[in-house]
Amino acid sequence: MNLYYLPYHFASGSVRELQKVLGGLKIRQHGNYAFRPNRQLVVNWGHGIVPYWGSHVVPNPRLLNHWDSVSLAVNKLKAFKVFKQHEVPTPDWTTDIETAKGWLDAGRVVICRTKLSSMEGRGIVVATRKDELVPAPLYTKLFPKEKEYRVHVFKGEVIDYVQKKLRTDAPANRSKYIRNTANGWIFARSNIQLPLAVVDCAKKAVSSLGLDFGAVDLAIGASGKVVVFEVNTAPGIEGTTITKYKEAIEAYKNSFQ
Repeated sequence: MNLYYLPYHFASGSVRELQKVLGGLKIRQHGNYAFRPNRQLVVNWGHGIVPYWGSHVVPNPRLLNHWDSVSLAVNKLKAFKVFKQHEVPTPDWTTDIETAKGWLDAGRVVICRTKLSSMEGRGIVVATRKDELVPAPLYTKLFPKEKEYRVHVFKGEVIDYVQKKLRTDAPANRSKYIRNTANGWIFARSNIQLPLAVVDCAKKAVSSLGLDFGAVDLAIGASGKVVVFEVNTAPGIEGTTITKYKEAIEAYKNSFQ
């Protein structure tokens, strides 16, 4: 069975790394390609737009991550609505600015998400006062994190996980609200125990969106409450994580032979 990748960006570094260990070819949204499920396995790496050749392609075992599911995952508001329907816990959220003002009146911090599809904190405005509140399609109440994880789920099983930790040389003037690489946060895998509640929420988040795989960003609070922030359908992968995806995709591909 031939292996193909449909990347959200043709120059995707993660897809390039997978090609090194698994082989396979990349296909474009527009190009000379026809889906032949009896002979091919297509790995959709974050592509949420219907390709020209896929208008009649329904979810198929030989297509990992249908674009309809990816389009839900990459849009934070759509994803939160799906999570609510399937009782996947998330931070408190609203589309109503008046509700967000009420949170501020109660002494809570509000995250204004001016972009529904973004990475690395882009489009985020942190409001601690009403005059800092900006118009946005989505507002979330800041969740007091005890620990934050990224859990990789493939076909209903956890294949890898890391914990977000602060570098020792993190910038002194970093934001205390946004945990991204620019603010000194990295994913670490040493001395980590993954709580069962985190595992369960990660699996449920991926399945609720109809995805075959995804990297779930979630956190646990001091009380033990777990919330899901998002599911990444084109996660950056390196080192051990590349090996885990290689093994998972290879085993799935071989299951058809």
